[in-house]
Amino acid sequence: MANTYNPNLARTLGAAQSDAGFIDIRAAVEPGIQSFKQTMNMRQIEKEKDEAQRKREDEIKFNLYANLPGLEEDLIPEKFKSIATQKALELRDQQKYLINNKENMDQYEFIDQMRKLDSQVGNLNKTFNDYKQWSADWVDLKDSNDLSSGMSANDREKILDVLQANGEPVMTEEGIGIKLQNGEIQLLSNLPKVIPIAHDKHRDISKATLNIAETLGLKGMGSDNPVYQNRMKEVMSGFKASMSTDDALSLGADFLKLGGELGEYAGVVQNIINNPELIEETQFDDRDEFGKVLGPLKGMDGYKEFIADQYALIAKNTNDALKKAYDDNMRAKAAAARQKTDGPTYAQAEKVKKETKEYLDRINLTVSDLNKMDFSKELNTNQVSEIAGGKVVEMGPEEEGNPHPGEKTIIINDNIVIPASMTEAQKIRKILEAKVDNGSLEQEDLPNLLMSIKATGEESPTKPQLP
Repeated sequence: MANTYNPNLARTLGAAQSDAGFIDIRAAVEPGIQSFKQTMNMRQIEKEKDEAQRKREDEIKFNLYANLPGLEEDLIPEKFKSIATQKALELRDQQKYLINNKENMDQYEFIDQMRKLDSQVGNLNKTFNDYKQWSADWVDLKDSNDLSSGMSANDREKILDVLQANGEPVMTEEGIGIKLQNGEIQLLSNLPKVIPIAHDKHRDISKATLNIAETLGLKGMGSDNPVYQNRMKEVMSGFKASMSTDDALSLGADFLKLGGELGEYAGVVQNIINNPELIEETQFDDRDEFGKVLGPLKGMDGYKEFIADQYALIAKNTNDALKKAYDDNMRAKAAAARQKTDGPTYAQAEKVKKETKEYLDRINLTVSDLNKMDFSKELNTNQVSEIAGGKVVEMGPEEEGNPHPGEKTIIINDNIVIPASMTEAQKIRKILEAKVDNGSLEQEDLPNLLMSIKATGEESPTKPQLP
């Protein structure tokens, strides 16, 4: 059939298209196309947002890994490195597990558990840091000879074992430690106590008590005087209240020598303090009386009371010596005055007063000088020179011309010889002899002075007299 234009058909089609029921294909499809584009755009936005959050999550996880706390290698002693590293790796694995399962956990639970693991790593570092500081403190005390003799042999053995890590490193629920040779586990978080010499405590109580004893003794007030008793009570009350266990052990062993000259009885002292019944089966050689005194003490509080009593007794002995010297001098002056029937003139009375003061000044200075020196040890040449005066020469044990070969010898004014082997009482008498020789004491001062400080025999006047 030929393609010829048919006007009737064209009109028919035109009429059909203009009819209200006719559907425009493009118009019908266009909304769907727009909706599809919007959907695809939303998906793209969501995808990009999701990728950004995943990237952020990866960054957070990386930062968590990167910021996990670790052991400080330079703090760990060689013997502990293996066990410490193993524990650190275990903690790191637990931390990694938490991080990898963070999305499946409550955020607060995650934070709490991470903090606990971080704390364990921190505690390991703190333990080794404290161990390092403890070791350094021990070395400082040892170098300065400030380790107290109040520690028993067992105390010292344990300290040395821990310092050398002499045992098997172990990890317990309480932390890292050392299993010692005797089977005891010593935690590094609870290191054995190193006791320093209580120099300051000794100086303060000695200065306070002796000041009272000397000041009142020079005025003729004895230890039975209410003024003396009240002042001493106040000082001793504060002293006892502030005395720690370490103070008591050091004061007893290092200054009062209650643990033996070298602290050899320190362990025995501690045992008796804590177990008084041991006194029945403990042998003290030549210090049996000492043991009988300590035996009745009940615990550390009783020992502290005993320590305070010894310082009070030293002060009392000083006060008694000065009071006796004062009384003796006043009696002598009074007797001389009574021999004159017409009584002393004003000038005579003033002379007696002046002589009494000079006598007391000499006695007071001498007692103070003696308190500055430790006669149980080798004498300090500078102190001897300062206190005795005159020409002081020290000769070594092997020095040619030493009148006592084999020991250090001090010679004052070329004629007063003090070898190191002399007893404390002998050394004191030599120092007093030198003071007379150099004019700071009178010869007639010596008898009463020696009796007052109990230095007439071989016994030590500085050792506290046990009740």
